[in-house]
Amino acid sequence: MAYVKDKDYQEEINKAVAKGDYAGASRLEHQRNEKIEAENLSYEKTNKFVIPNGVSDETYNQMMSEHKVSDDVLAKGTARESAAGRVNSVTNKDNIVSEGVYNTINSQFKMPSAVTAADTFISEQLSKIQSGKTSYSDQLRDMMDKIMNREKFSYDVDTDPLFQQALASAMNSGKQAMQDTIGQASALTGGYGSTYATTAGNQAYNAYIEDAYDNLPQYYQMAMEAYQMEGDEMYRQYGMLFDADATEYNRNVTAYEATSQYRNQLYNEAYGQFRDMKSDAFAMADLQLSEHNQLVNDAYTAYNVASTEENTAYERDYQAWADSVSQANTMAQMLNSDWQNQANRDFQASENQKQRDFTASENQKDRNFQASENAKNRAVKSSGGGGDDTENNYTQAELDAAGKSKNVSQFRANVLTRDEFSRRGGSRVTDGIKISYDSYEDYIDDMLYDWTRKNKLSDVEAAYLVGYYFAK
Repeated sequence: MAYVKDKDYQEEINKAVAKGDYAGASRLEHQRNEKIEAENLSYEKTNKFVIPNGVSDETYNQMMSEHKVSDDVLAKGTARESAAGRVNSVTNKDNIVSEGVYNTINSQFKMPSAVTAADTFISEQLSKIQSGKTSYSDQLRDMMDKIMNREKFSYDVDTDPLFQQALASAMNSGKQAMQDTIGQASALTGGYGSTYATTAGNQAYNAYIEDAYDNLPQYYQMAMEAYQMEGDEMYRQYGMLFDADATEYNRNVTAYEATSQYRNQLYNEAYGQFRDMKSDAFAMADLQLSEHNQLVNDAYTAYNVASTEENTAYERDYQAWADSVSQANTMAQMLNSDWQNQANRDFQASENQKQRDFTASENQKDRNFQASENAKNRAVKSSGGGGDDTENNYTQAELDAAGKSKNVSQFRANVLTRDEFSRRGGSRVTDGIKISYDSYEDYIDDMLYDWTRKNKLSDVEAAYLVGYYFAK
C-alpha cells in the first residue's frame, strides 16, 4: 500500500475516527506504519485499527463505533437537569416559614409597661404592708415612747414657774412694802433709822412672802392639772396618730389588692393575646411547611419522572447500539471464521494441488490443447473454413442470434476480464480447488469446457464465444 510522503497520517486518522470511518483509519494507519518504516522515522508504529480478515468496511465501522447520545436523550437530559434545578431550588430555599411568622414563633413574651409599673407598685406596697410601717409610724412610736417613758407627777416649788413668778412678784411687793414701812417709821422718829423701823419693814416684807406661800396648794393643784392635761393631750395625739397609721395601712392593703387584681387582669389579657398570636403563627408555619413539602414532593416526582424517561431513552438507545455492535462482532466473527475456513481450505487445496500438481498440470494441458483444437475447428467450420465435421457449421445468422442469447450474456458476465485475470494471479477456485493457468486463453478454454459440460451453453453459443475470444 503506497503512502504519501508529505501527508500527516495521524491527523488524517483522527479525522477519520471523528467521522466514524474506522476502516479508513485502518488503511491510513497501515500507510502511516509503512511511511514510518520506509522513512526510518522516530515515531512508533501503531495497530489500533486492524480489520479482521474477511470483514467488510461497513461491519468493521459498526464494530468500532462509539455510543453517541441521541438528541431525544439529550432533550430528556435537559429536562432532567431542569427538574434537578427545581429540586435544588426548592429544597435549599431559605425562609420556608415567612420572616414575620418565624419572628412571632420565636418571640418572647414582653411584659406590658403597665404590668411592670403595677409590679413595682405592688412590690413597694407589699414591702410597706410586710414591714407594717406607714408615714406615721415614727411619730406613733415616738409618742408611745413619750407616754411610756413619761415621769410620774412630782411638784418642785423651785421649778414651778407660776409659783416662782408669784413669789418674785410678792418679793418685789414685799420689798416695796418694807421700804415704805421703814420710811414711815423713820418719819416718826425724825428721819432717823431705828430697830423698829427695820423690824416693821421686815414684817411687811415677810407678810407678802407668807401670803405667796399660803397660795402654794393652789399652785400644786394647778401643776397637777397641767400634768394631767399634758397626758391627756399625749393620749389624744397618740390616738390620732394610731388612727392615721391604721388608715394608711388599710389603704396600702387595699391598694395592693386592687393593683394586684388590675395587674393580673392586664397580664392575662396581654399574655392571652400573645398566646393567641403564637398559636396563629404556629398554624401558619404548619401551613407554609405543608405547602413547601408539597412543592418538594412535586419537584422530586417531576425529577424522578424526567430521570426515568431519560434513563429509558438512554437504555433504549444504548441497547440498540450495543445490539448493533454485537451483531457486527458476530458478523465479523462469522466472516473471519469463513475467511479462515476458506484460507484453511485454500491451504489444504494448495497442498493437495502440490501433491497432484504434475498430473493435474499434464492433464490440464492435454485438455486445454484438445479443447483449443476443438474450439478452433468449430470456429473455422462455423466461419466457413471447412472441415470434416459439417454438422457443426453454423450460419452467420445463427452465430449472431447465439451472441444475443441469455446464456452468452451470463457467461461473459461471470468470466474474468483479461485485467481481472492478471490481478488475481491467473487462477480461479472451483469446487474448493484452486486452478492455475498459463494464459488467459487457457482460462477461457477451461471455462467454455466447464459450461458446455454442464449444459449451460449450446454448441452454437460455444462456437460464438470461441470466435469472440479467439478469432480476434
